Amino acid sequence: MRKRSSYTIVENLLLRVREKPATYAELERGLGTNNLTVKSHVDFLRDAKFITIMHHDRHPSNGRPYDVIAITKEGVDFLRRRKKA
Repeated sequence: MRKRSSYTIVENLLLRVREKPATYAELERGLGTNNLTVKSHVDFLRDAKFITIMHHDRHPSNGRPYDVIAITKEGVDFLRRRKKA
């Protein structure tokens, strides 16, 4: 199997959180990649201000803290520009 480019993973990540904010675990499963890859791309996108991370202290089903990743206006604009190109 051929390795996917970082750009492909980043674009798919942005498309997923544009549809609906997601946790790290949901992104892992949806993108078919591991936690370390998702975390590094999320950190990159957060630094670029394309996504935001909302921390929650208690998950309703298991009581553990968790984060939800959501797209920002800048991230939506980036996807819109890429589609035109």
